[in-house]
Amino acid sequence: MDPVLQPADDKLTAQAAQITALEAELAKPQRKAVVYVGLEKNPIGPDNKKPFWWAQPSNTGNTGGGSSKPHGTYTWSPGANGTTISIKPAGAYDNFFFYSVLPYPEAVPSHLRWSASDWAAALPADWQRSQQMEWQVEEFRAGFQYTCAWAVNPRTGLMYWAGAKKWQPFQAGGGIRSLAEPTCITCEFSLDHDAHTYTYEWIVVNGFMLKAGMVVPAVTTPPDRKEFSVAVQLDGNSNGAPYSGLLNNLMVEWE
Repeated sequence: MDPVLQPADDKLTAQAAQITALEAELAKPQRKAVVYVGLEKNPIGPDNKKPFWWAQPSNTGNTGGGSSKPHGTYTWSPGANGTTISIKPAGAYDNFFFYSVLPYPEAVPSHLRWSASDWAAALPADWQRSQQMEWQVEEFRAGFQYTCAWAVNPRTGLMYWAGAKKWQPFQAGGGIRSLAEPTCITCEFSLDHDAHTYTYEWIVVNGFMLKAGMVVPAVTTPPDRKEFSVAVQLDGNSNGAPYSGLLNNLMVEWE
């Protein structure tokens, strides 16, 4: 059977419509991405929220926030091959949350991206002492908190932060179950400040992309709180054993 050919005029009309649509799209104002690189090289200091400085204010995580439980010690050691973060928990589930405040985006971000060439336990034995390793980029705006965070747990694998529902397992594609070796991670999130939601778009682990698509409602916060930050967390396990993590080539991007 001979193929049915589209008349030349119809083809030209369709092509002209596509060109017109493309021209309209290109004519829209294009926002240039804001990129912060090499963040792991910055020093750690007191909890003064100075941009581009890291802080470790208290044990958080499993306790649901700041805790009155005894807290251990840590070292933050930038080097040529990244920053080694070593923790010595005071007891079981003593968690160490390291965050860095970044300049606040006056333009409302529509996308956020977190990337590191290495984010993992320093050695395979360190991973066995871990309860969970986490990373996030977070925005507070107009009374809502957008906490875009992933974690890997030795028992449950890849997890995502679901706002009021806290940590939830990520099922699509099976995720990853270990950070026992240097691991390259890039992840992207989109934000809807009208609907007050954020979406986990995708995560790439050592070159393998996992599509996500989870839409999470932002939680409410005091309306005057304005903050934009990046964070990583090392959680102590039930034995409270010391261990170390490696962070290298950390980049945060928003647009």
